[in-house]
Amino acid sequence: MSSLKISVIVPAYNAEKTLHRCVDSILAQTFEDFELILVDDGSKDSSGRICDEYAAKDSRIRVVHKSNGGVSSARNAGLDIASGEYVAFIDSDDYIDNDYLLSFTRYNADLIVSGAKTISNNKTITIQSHSLNGSIFKSSFQEIISEHSDRVYIRAPWSKAFSNAIIKKHNIRFDNRIRYAEDYLFTLTFIKYSNNISFVQSYGYNYIIPQCSGKYRVEIKDYKYGIKSTIRILKSISDISDISNEFKKIIDMNKTLHYVAFYDYTKTLPFSKKAKHILFFILNGGWLYSTGGNILNKLTKAVELSKLLLKKP
Repeated sequence: MSSLKISVIVPAYNAEKTLHRCVDSILAQTFEDFELILVDDGSKDSSGRICDEYAAKDSRIRVVHKSNGGVSSARNAGLDIASGEYVAFIDSDDYIDNDYLLSFTRYNADLIVSGAKTISNNKTITIQSHSLNGSIFKSSFQEIISEHSDRVYIRAPWSKAFSNAIIKKHNIRFDNRIRYAEDYLFTLTFIKYSNNISFVQSYGYNYIIPQCSGKYRVEIKDYKYGIKSTIRILKSISDISDISNEFKKIIDMNKTLHYVAFYDYTKTLPFSKKAKHILFFILNGGWLYSTGGNILNKLTKAVELSKLLLKKP
């Protein structure tokens, strides 16, 4: 068994503005038995240099420099060298409270799930799994997937500690072919091979909702492929009779997140730049998966968005 308790993987691409906050929060942990793997995914800014500077100061830090391949390939590069008993993922624009890693050590399960806080425009919302307490076992997985599959604490790879033994045994990796639902696909695949899950009633992960439309801009073909891939995994875990309706909850939540993130970002731009961004969002299909209903409803929503954002102050 590894002497390291937790491997923390942080993928970084052009993250110089937030990387210090993220890494400093990890190094400030009350639990110190961890390794930190910083993956510089071909950054064009100073992110790579920042990673190296941290590694020179702390022997627990390992740095991987690679050509740009996206967040999935960056996380996979971290998994390739992770040696801890557990693996935790932290996004470079997020940060954690001082006792975040310590909260995982109080449980012994294949997957340990923590609560989190989402922060947008300095407003904080707590994501909790209050209806899920203690540990559940494989016999209850179908019920959990059925009733909770649309919740962030099930879908996202952050706010979790994954057993590295299971990851290695089944060679579980993020799918580089898709850019939508690849994180949920990873988590579901892991759950498929797990025997038990423990839920931590703490909220030490701080997820920053990005004020940037680019984070959620996905080509429609990738969006559909991600949905189909995730449905296949859901079916292999659960006997839900109508999997499409079950997954619709997840899609609807993501539509809202995409739409809100784009609106929050665009409304901060100077008036002269808003039209360009709205046009880009519409032409690249963003409005197709950010609004529900038929084509008339989609067009109506696109017009409403344009009127709202183009309204002069």
